[in-house]
Amino acid sequence: MKPRKPLSLAVAAATLLTASFSPSASAELTDREASIVPIAAFTANGNQEQLKKALAKGLDNGLTVNEIKAVSNRCTPIPDFRAVSRLSAST
Repeated sequence: MKPRKPLSLAVAAATLLTASFSPSASAELTDREASIVPIAAFTANGNQEQLKKALAKGLDNGLTVNEIKAVSNRCTPIPDFRAVSRLSAST
């Protein structure tokens, strides 16, 4: 079985927006919707300092804690356990 390639952040953010929130009539994102993108990006790349700022801004823009948890759960990298076991065996 081939390992899966990670989704790009743009595809992940677009998926989250369409799955979690109702579409708006305009093509522009609301402040609330736009605050999801940095949360997803900083969660995926592990940038804790920027994530703290993005979380505060998301809450200020009206995201609920449960919505932020959903974004975080979908964007948290899942380790490839075969690669981890190979690294453990080589040390």
